[in-house]
Amino acid sequence: MTQVFYVPGSTGFIDMVRHSETDDEPHGLYSGQPLSVKKQQYPNLIVDTEENVMNAIRAAARTSPKEISEEDYWNALECLPPVGFCGDRQSSSFKFLEGYTLDITYIYVKVLHENKYRYFEFLDVETLTHQEIMAIIHESNVLTVHN
Repeated sequence: MTQVFYVPGSTGFIDMVRHSETDDEPHGLYSGQPLSVKKQQYPNLIVDTEENVMNAIRAAARTSPKEISEEDYWNALECLPPVGFCGDRQSSSFKFLEGYTLDITYIYVKVLHENKYRYFEFLDVETLTHQEIMAIIHESNVLTVHN
């Protein structure tokens, strides 16, 4: 089972772990530094499985929807080709082509609410469907808050 050095709450891991037959202390695969040296650099450093750390990174990276300007929405849409663009007159969503970390990316949403378009962004997994994205928007109650 692959292990990594990780600082809880961060959105990336520090190094892969290798175990030496001559030393009980785990070392960084790329840095070659032992855990004791890494802990001087990162006092909260832990060793955990890659799977556990990837789940922790996803949890740390996800954000709640926040309202953005129409200009910010269009800048994101026109910056790189959108991924998964979907929608109709009532709502549309797309994911930013360049990921944030792992399979987490920025998601942008346009919603017609009370005869006015409102715009939102948040970080979540890139596999969300438009219906799932809209459910997140509605469940977050951002439509009841006005800028």
